[in-house]
Amino acid sequence: MQKTLRDLRIGTYDNIETADENTSIIMALKKFVERRVSALPLVDSEGRLVDIYAKFDVIVSIWITLNSYLAIR
Repeated sequence: MQKTLRDLRIGTYDNIETADENTSIIMALKKFVERRVSALPLVDSEGRLVDIYAKFDVIVSIWITLNSYLAIR
């Protein structure tokens, strides 16, 4: 996956909402809600597609964290 989203012809090509390795879960959730999308392309510092970050990924991550927290208490 060494191509940009535009090279891959994914999406609308303009104003694509993305995430990167520094995007927090909270910020990803905000992007999902505000942009009404179910997935965010994960891009590197040069805008190349690395992976896809789905809303489901965030929900699972939060669920695992909550379960771990509750198990400790």
